[in-house]
Amino acid sequence: MKKYTAIAAAILMCLTLVGCTSKADRYTNYIRATLECSYYGIETDYAEAIGITNDEALDLYRDEVAYVTELICYRFAVEPSCISAETQEGYELLAMDVLEKTKFTVDKAVKSGDSYHVTVHCEPIDFWDIAYEDVEKFYVDEFGVKYEAASSQEELDKLEEEYAVRVLEIITPYVDKIGYGEPVKKIVEITVDEDGKEGITDEEWLAIDDLILGKQS
Repeated sequence: MKKYTAIAAAILMCLTLVGCTSKADRYTNYIRATLECSYYGIETDYAEAIGITNDEALDLYRDEVAYVTELICYRFAVEPSCISAETQEGYELLAMDVLEKTKFTVDKAVKSGDSYHVTVHCEPIDFWDIAYEDVEKFYVDEFGVKYEAASSQEELDKLEEEYAVRVLEIITPYVDKIGYGEPVKKIVEITVDEDGKEGITDEEWLAIDDLILGKQS
């Protein structure tokens, strides 16, 4: 995924910079800044850490918004290719609101043998499950019959837009009802690649993302 390629490249840049701070502080601050930029759009620390502009740093947040938008559409059976730009924007704004509700904390990096480990504490959100039942009920009670009765692709496309708009109306209020699962911690290791650059793997970032966003059934 583009998001994680960008993060991986950035962390390698960051952790090879020479600075006055200790390695433990540098690793801790970088992971915290990366997560805050990714989920909350707080870009200043992240931009400063790797020497890019604030707008360039916000690409990380834009990627996460796009990713969560895709997750929402997938979870609630919305077809992005069949909806209007206005409705797409509505889902992107919803994704931003969902991201604002995410929770995590980062412990100070600790040295373990020849490497360093950083612990990220994640509180998984339950948005995916609490909104699902009402969407399912809407489909069964109202939309399913319309879909089955459609006789042309044009009608189906119009119904996809109608469905997407109604689903957005149904699930948006659930953002304010988001709760959290049991806290889960993820310990990541700062590794060194064959070029001597330090960072954490794409797989580690994906694992953190899965924990913070919660499991989608």
